[in-house]
Amino acid sequence: MPETNGNMAFWNKAWSEAIKARRELETEMASIDGEIADATHMADLPRRQQLQARKKELPDLFIETSMTERHAADTLFTAKMDAAAKVFGEAQENHRQAERVLLETKMRHQNELDAATENFNVAERQRNEARSEYAGRRSELAERQFGYKRALENLAGA
Repeated sequence: MPETNGNMAFWNKAWSEAIKARRELETEMASIDGEIADATHMADLPRRQQLQARKKELPDLFIETSMTERHAADTLFTAKMDAAAKVFGEAQENHRQAERVLLETKMRHQNELDAATENFNVAERQRNEARSEYAGRRSELAERQFGYKRALENLAGA
């Protein structure tokens, strides 16, 4: 695995330069046969020999330049991937912490809600018992008053 040293700018520049070098070699490879033909027609033997020697070098140079480009690209993208993985890891950890806080808060609030509901149910039960007691006493009082009134009416009519 290539070392990134965290220097994406360096590897981005190296990759761009390698692409430029490869493209220059492609252009040279595409035009060298025409240059050799021109040197042949001009009977320029030294130029022709120089171009033929260069033509023999070009495939090796092209492979070397392509490998350099590939290495720079791989190293750059590895550095970008490492940086993205670091950011993702931090975001993942933040998410885990936020989720833990959320669950703890929900649990605490659920416990508080359960306690408040229980208090409400007890208070409601006590209120209903008190209302029942009050209604019972009122009925008893009404019966006593009715009974007293009837007793007075019976006495008055006798």
